Amino acid sequence: MDAGDGIRKRVLKVMVVETGPATGHYLNVHLPRSRFEVSSCAPGKGFLAEAKATRPDIVVLDRFDERPRAAEVELELLKEIRPEVRVIAVAGESSPNDARLLEQGVFFYMAEDEGPAIVQVIEAAARSLEARKDPGSEPDRGEVR
Repeated sequence: MDAGDGIRKRVLKVMVVETGPATGHYLNVHLPRSRFEVSSCAPGKGFLAEAKATRPDIVVLDRFDERPRAAEVELELLKEIRPEVRVIAVAGESSPNDARLLEQGVFFYMAEDEGPAIVQVIEAAARSLEARKDPGSEPDRGEVR
């Protein structure tokens, strides 16, 4: 979609890893389809196969606190498959395990999945991705955008 600056933005793939459909459904309703393609999948091996096949730009790890060790392993493997992915981790409540996820390169951490807030975080992740000249490379250091 035209961002008002004459540049057509590509549709970004958002994958929601969740045990139930609530977050994925919410994002499908509230994120503009002209800019985001939202899919959902269950955690585990299927998620990693899906991520490898679809190459999402943004991954939402919903309720990772319910399975902290598994989420850590999934995040580590995801970053090997797709290092540039922006990961948003959502927990039901904060815990000491949260720091480990941040150390693994989580783009944003939320202790609750407040509807409008998660949409804003996904939009921020999208801007972060779009600010890069080449989606497969890091931005030039010192460059102001």
